[in-house]
Amino acid sequence: WAPRIRLRGLPFSATEDEIRQFFDGFKLAGAEISCLQNVEIIRRPTDGLPTGHAFVYFDEWEEACRAREQRQRAYLGNRWIEIYV
Repeated sequence: WAPRIRLRGLPFSATEDEIRQFFDGFKLAGAEISCLQNVEIIRRPTDGLPTGHAFVYFDEWEEACRAREQRQRAYLGNRWIEIYV
């Protein structure tokens, strides 16, 4: 499976495209073929509302770790984001 990181603390209004922009400059999984499945926003099963968590998939573990190092506690909107590998 593709290496992934988990994001915590996302604004509930964050979109998949905004999360992709947050990782601009990093090689996400399938980026060379415009894959739209490299971001997965986690939603509550009962009503489909976002939980503030998401998974982001990368082609390589090294890239996932580099993204964590460089984007840990960076702001997306008005919230800082925690990243777990």
